[in-house]
Order: sequence, then structure tokens, then C-alpha cells
Amino acid sequence: MTFTDEPNGLTKCKPCTVCDQGLGLKTVRACTHYSDTVCGVLEGHYCINPYKGGCRAANKHTACRPGQFIKQPGLYEFECCPMCPSGHHVQKHCSRNANTTCAPCTGLTFNDEPNGLSHCKLCAVCDQGLGLKTVRACTLTSDTVCGVLEGHYCISTYKGGCRTAHKHTACEPGQFIKQPGTASANTACEDCQENSYSNGSFTSCMPHATCRPGQFIHWMDTECEDCQENTYSNGSFTSCMPCKPGQFIHWMGRTGFVLF
Repeated sequence: MTFTDEPNGLTKCKPCTVCDQGLGLKTVRACTHYSDTVCGVLEGHYCINPYKGGCRAANKHTACRPGQFIKQPGLYEFECCPMCPSGHHVQKHCSRNANTTCAPCTGLTFNDEPNGLSHCKLCAVCDQGLGLKTVRACTLTSDTVCGVLEGHYCISTYKGGCRTAHKHTACEPGQFIKQPGTASANTACEDCQENSYSNGSFTSCMPHATCRPGQFIHWMDTECEDCQENTYSNGSFTSCMPCKPGQFIHWMGRTGFVLF
């Protein structure tokens, strides 16, 4: 591969540059007839010989020691600076003659570990609209810890707290609460079996009352009550029915009736 990138009187084109990984380089833009290859630096390297918007040679970064951070990560050589302690941020980076200058976090901000950040992180807000409440307030060295409001469960946990919660599901009539909702789990509902009932708030289904003829089922299917005069029920009605005009009730003991 050869190229010439300007009008010339050369008898031969120039050979294209090869981006040698052994020199910490990678190809950013391939060589064409009119332009040379543009090389960049491999991850973990910095350029020591920049050339026409690219790089001709690179060195590996020196790893910072524990308790230090990279002052200016990027293409060129960097400097390791001492970190600021928890509850602080970098006010001024270190130099050859001075140490890192740190400042404490202010307002509703924090930093929970040694760092090289120029700003502190914003404290989380426990939004009641997301089903949250404050369990532990934010400090300079720790974020707010949110818990869930009564009747809610967490769907997004974070560092011993919660970021988002949903309301517990309300069981429908005909279902019972198999497992009550907790702060970490939704309510588990299950359908009642035949001949049993629940209004949705029961923890088990109740059997339907069995009433005798001449009685009706009263008070949420749990009690039987006698029909009043000139009304009737076969025992499965939820209220007694009046006789039609021209009919009367002929009682046959306490166990049945016939309409005439």
C-alpha cells in the first residue's frame, strides 16, 4: 500500500504507515491513495509521538498506587493524584509541587468512598409517588436509604434500600389471600373452590351457608334467616320472594312448601 497526499515530483509513492500493536497503536483510519494511515492508541496506552492528528508511538500507562486516581485519563500521559476521602470532592488537582486539594460535600450531596471526583453525588429522594419513604437520611458519606410505604413492595433494591415500589395487589371477590404482601413481595391471591366464598380480604374461603326451605341466606352467605309471612325461599335464595297474586303458601312441615 502506497500514497501521496500532495502534489509532488516523486518517482515513487510513499509507503502507508502500519499501526503496530507492539508500539501500542491501532488503525483509526485506513490508508488511501491520497492519505496516509491514521493510528490511534490502544486501551491502556498514551501517545508519545503525535503526528498529523494521529500517533506514531505509544507507551503503556503506569498504574496508580492504591489511594490514587488518574488526574487526566485520555490519549496522552497522565498523572496520579492522591484521592479525596469520603464526604469530600476534588477542589483542585495535584501538581508536581502540590497535593490534591479537597473540599467537603455541601447541601444534599455525598461521596461514600475515596474518590477523584470534581463534584459530590446528589442524594436520592424517597418519592412517595413511587411508594417510598425515608428510612435513613443522607449524610456527607452515605446516600439516603429509602424503604417502602405501607401496602407496597419493592421492585428495585439498591444498597440495602429501595429505589421503586408498587402497591400490593388487592384480591378480587371470589379469591382469598394465600400469602399477604410484604415489603419485598406482592400479595398472592387464589380462587375459592366451589361452594365457598370470599370478598377478597379473607385469608381463607368460607363455606356457603346451607339453609332450610323457608329460610334465606343472609349476611355474606354465613347465616340463615326465616322468611316473613307470605314470602318464600327454597333455602338457596339470598332473599325471600313474595307470592304471586292468586297464590298462597301451603306449608308441609318445616322442610318444604308448595305454592297454590
